[in-house]
Amino acid sequence: MFNEFTIRIGGNPETEEGREFLTSCSPLTRADNIIRPLLIAQGQNDPRVKRSESDQIVEKLVSNSIPVGYILYTDEGHGFARPANSLSFYSIVEKFLARYLDGRYEEFGNAFEDAKFEVLNGKEILGLD
Repeated sequence: MFNEFTIRIGGNPETEEGREFLTSCSPLTRADNIIRPLLIAQGQNDPRVKRSESDQIVEKLVSNSIPVGYILYTDEGHGFARPANSLSFYSIVEKFLARYLDGRYEEFGNAFEDAKFEVLNGKEILGLD
Protein backbone atom coordinates (compact mmCIF):
# COMPACT_ATOMS: atom_id res chain seq x y z
CA MET A 1 0.00 0.00 0.00
CA PHE A 2 2.84 2.39 0.83
CA ASN A 3 4.27 2.17 -2.69
CA GLU A 4 0.81 2.64 -4.21
CA PHE A 5 0.19 5.81 -2.18
CA THR A 6 3.66 7.12 -3.00
CA ILE A 7 2.88 6.75 -6.71
CA ARG A 8 -0.59 8.33 -6.35
CA ILE A 9 0.55 11.27 -4.25
CA GLY A 10 3.86 11.76 -5.98
CA GLY A 11 6.18 12.19 -3.03
CA ASN A 12 8.09 9.61 -1.04
CA PRO A 13 8.31 10.74 2.61
CA GLU A 14 11.45 8.63 2.99
CA THR A 15 13.50 10.84 0.67
CA GLU A 16 14.48 14.49 1.04
CA GLU A 17 13.06 15.31 -2.38
CA GLY A 18 9.79 13.56 -1.53
CA ARG A 19 9.44 15.37 1.81
CA GLU A 20 10.05 18.71 0.11
CA PHE A 21 7.38 17.94 -2.49
CA LEU A 22 4.84 16.83 0.13
CA THR A 23 5.52 19.93 2.24
CA SER A 24 5.12 22.18 -0.80
CA CYS A 25 1.62 20.90 -1.51
CA SER A 26 0.47 20.44 2.09
CA PRO A 27 -2.78 22.28 2.90
CA LEU A 28 -1.09 23.74 5.99
CA THR A 29 1.81 25.29 4.06
CA ARG A 30 -0.67 26.61 1.49
CA ALA A 31 -3.21 27.89 4.04
CA ASP A 32 -2.43 31.51 3.16
CA ASN A 33 -3.93 30.82 -0.29
CA ILE A 34 -7.29 29.81 1.17
CA ILE A 35 -9.70 32.72 0.77
CA ARG A 36 -13.14 31.08 0.99
CA PRO A 37 -14.99 29.69 4.00
CA LEU A 38 -14.00 26.14 4.87
CA LEU A 39 -15.71 23.26 6.64
CA ILE A 40 -13.54 20.68 8.40
CA ALA A 41 -14.83 17.50 10.01
CA GLN A 42 -12.46 15.34 12.03
CA GLY A 43 -12.84 11.90 13.58
CA GLN A 44 -11.40 11.85 17.10
CA ASN A 45 -9.96 8.37 16.53
CA ASP A 46 -8.65 8.91 13.00
CA PRO A 47 -5.37 6.96 12.63
CA ARG A 48 -4.45 8.70 9.34
CA VAL A 49 -5.26 12.36 9.91
CA LYS A 50 -4.47 13.30 13.48
CA ARG A 51 -6.63 15.84 15.24
CA SER A 52 -3.58 18.03 15.80
CA GLU A 53 -3.26 18.44 12.02
CA SER A 54 -6.84 19.68 11.70
CA ASP A 55 -6.32 21.92 14.75
CA GLN A 56 -3.28 23.50 13.04
CA ILE A 57 -5.05 24.44 9.85
CA VAL A 58 -8.10 25.74 11.71
CA GLU A 59 -5.83 27.90 13.87
CA LYS A 60 -4.07 29.24 10.76
CA LEU A 61 -7.35 30.05 9.00
CA VAL A 62 -8.80 31.75 12.06
CA SER A 63 -5.64 33.85 12.36
CA ASN A 64 -6.13 34.82 8.69
CA SER A 65 -9.78 35.77 9.37
CA ILE A 66 -11.11 33.02 7.11
CA PRO A 67 -14.49 31.66 8.27
CA VAL A 68 -14.02 28.02 9.24
CA GLY A 69 -16.45 25.53 10.70
CA TYR A 70 -14.74 22.73 12.60
CA ILE A 71 -16.62 19.65 13.76
CA LEU A 72 -15.13 16.82 15.82
CA TYR A 73 -16.92 13.46 15.67
CA THR A 74 -16.01 11.92 19.01
CA ASP A 75 -16.68 8.29 18.13
CA GLU A 76 -15.36 8.12 14.56
CA GLY A 77 -12.08 7.35 12.85
CA HIS A 78 -11.20 8.06 9.22
CA GLY A 79 -14.58 8.45 7.55
CA PHE A 80 -17.98 8.02 9.12
CA ALA A 81 -19.00 4.51 10.10
CA ARG A 82 -22.08 5.42 12.13
CA PRO A 83 -25.15 6.36 10.04
CA ALA A 84 -26.26 8.93 12.65
CA ASN A 85 -22.96 10.76 12.25
CA SER A 86 -23.15 10.64 8.46
CA LEU A 87 -26.65 12.10 8.48
CA SER A 88 -25.65 14.92 10.81
CA PHE A 89 -22.53 15.70 8.78
CA TYR A 90 -24.34 15.81 5.44
CA SER A 91 -27.04 18.00 6.97
CA ILE A 92 -24.39 20.44 8.16
CA VAL A 93 -22.66 20.35 4.76
CA GLU A 94 -25.94 21.05 2.99
CA LYS A 95 -26.63 24.14 5.10
CA PHE A 96 -23.01 25.32 4.82
CA LEU A 97 -23.05 25.05 1.01
CA ALA A 98 -26.47 26.68 0.79
CA ARG A 99 -25.23 29.60 2.83
CA TYR A 100 -22.09 30.22 0.81
CA LEU A 101 -23.43 29.25 -2.62
CA ASP A 102 -26.88 30.82 -2.23
CA GLY A 103 -28.71 27.53 -2.48
CA ARG A 104 -31.49 25.73 -0.66
CA TYR A 105 -31.30 23.36 2.28
CA GLU A 106 -33.60 21.29 4.39
CA GLU A 107 -33.86 22.20 8.08
CA PHE A 108 -31.92 19.94 10.42
CA GLY A 109 -35.01 18.37 11.97
CA ASN A 110 -33.88 15.22 13.77
CA ALA A 111 -30.62 14.89 11.79
CA PHE A 112 -28.57 15.15 14.97
CA GLU A 113 -30.39 12.38 16.80
CA ASP A 114 -27.81 9.88 18.14
CA ALA A 115 -24.93 11.73 16.45
CA LYS A 116 -21.83 12.28 18.55
CA PHE A 117 -20.06 15.49 17.62
CA GLU A 118 -18.75 18.75 19.03
CA VAL A 119 -18.48 22.02 17.15
CA LEU A 120 -15.00 23.30 17.95
CA ASN A 121 -15.21 26.43 15.82
CA GLY A 122 -17.72 28.35 13.77
CA LYS A 123 -21.17 27.52 15.15
CA GLU A 124 -22.49 30.65 13.46
CA ILE A 125 -20.87 29.70 10.13
CA LEU A 126 -22.52 26.30 10.27
CA GLY A 127 -25.91 27.66 11.28
CA LEU A 128 -25.73 25.93 14.66
CA ASP A 129 -25.81 29.02 16.88
